[in-house]
Amino acid sequence: MGTDSIDAVYGGDTNFSGSPSAAVSVTVTGTATSTPTVTVTPGASSITTAQALMVTVAVSGGGGNPTATGSVTLSSTGYTSAATALVSGSASITVPAGSLAIGLDSLTANYTPDANSSSTYNSAIGANTVTVTAALITVPNVVGLTQAAATSAITVAGLTLGTVTTASSATVAAGSVISQSPPAGNSAASGSPVSLVVSTGAATTATFTLMPGAASLSFAPGATTANSTTITVTPSGGFTGNVTLTAAVTQSPTGATDLPVPSFGATSPVNITGAGSASGTLTVATTASGSGALAVPKRPGSRGYETGGAALAGLLLLVIPARRRRLRAMLGPLGLLVCLAALGGGLTGCGGGGNSGGMVSSNPGTTAGNYTITVTATAGTVMGQTTVAVTVN
Repeated sequence: MGTDSIDAVYGGDTNFSGSPSAAVSVTVTGTATSTPTVTVTPGASSITTAQALMVTVAVSGGGGNPTATGSVTLSSTGYTSAATALVSGSASITVPAGSLAIGLDSLTANYTPDANSSSTYNSAIGANTVTVTAALITVPNVVGLTQAAATSAITVAGLTLGTVTTASSATVAAGSVISQSPPAGNSAASGSPVSLVVSTGAATTATFTLMPGAASLSFAPGATTANSTTITVTPSGGFTGNVTLTAAVTQSPTGATDLPVPSFGATSPVNITGAGSASGTLTVATTASGSGALAVPKRPGSRGYETGGAALAGLLLLVIPARRRRLRAMLGPLGLLVCLAALGGGLTGCGGGGNSGGMVSSNPGTTAGNYTITVTATAGTVMGQTTVAVTVN
């Protein structure tokens, strides 16, 4: 690069013996390189020392410029990745669990162009931060924790975090929080202790718990408002799946009638897909009180009842067995007429004449008082229960 001179000399021939020449100056300049932008994007803004971290590094020369090629390395306090080649201008690097220091750790990416990009791009650097916290680790069956000054190696997900030491000769109970220091050269905590929770080593049970939105309900018989509540199902131990909700009245006032009818309708089953809870709606149906009259209608020509009654009375007397006929003889014609009149009049009173007659029907509805409704949730062999108190006013 710079100013260069180009000379032209004529060698001559037999007809011309001179050697004329000419020269020209040319300025040569090189192609300017640019510095690309390096963007560092962590997969999460906050992790614990027990979690790995995926980091994406992108290198861009801006609009109109070719795609950068080459490689990037990622580094932080005590950690440096291997060089990773760019693919379509970016690379993904996984930082192993325990590799970053506790606190606000800086992630720095260094871009190095290859032969194809070195004439276009300079080396470049990009950075970002991630918050790292100490992991709260459950340690099952740690040997020697009941002995004085006992130690035990702690390994989680293949990463040796160091050793744990009891503070005294007292037995360390399940659920106790103790401190553990990382081994030399492990930057998992940069010398800071990691909290550990001691467990008995019992296997974690996948289950769930139930919680009513309102533990008690109070309403009048037949009410369609204030007669429902939510039942929330909260998983634990990694439980997932469908949970069927059912309900039944398990306690009621003595002699109660038209008991409340609890149900979940279309809100059961509920589906647990992760660590979040799900809920169904418990609705309690009751019967309102009411009454009404059942009247026997008067039929037209009601005197027909009287005629029919007299005929029926005569028929009855005619079919009396022979041993009863002595009574008829004793009564005589006058007594017979009295019997016929009595029977005919009785039948007339059963619907003839001016009496409408009838019966009154009354439904007291759901008995007022206190009821207990037991809600049962089932999913295979896993079961949970809770109760809701219901007062019918």
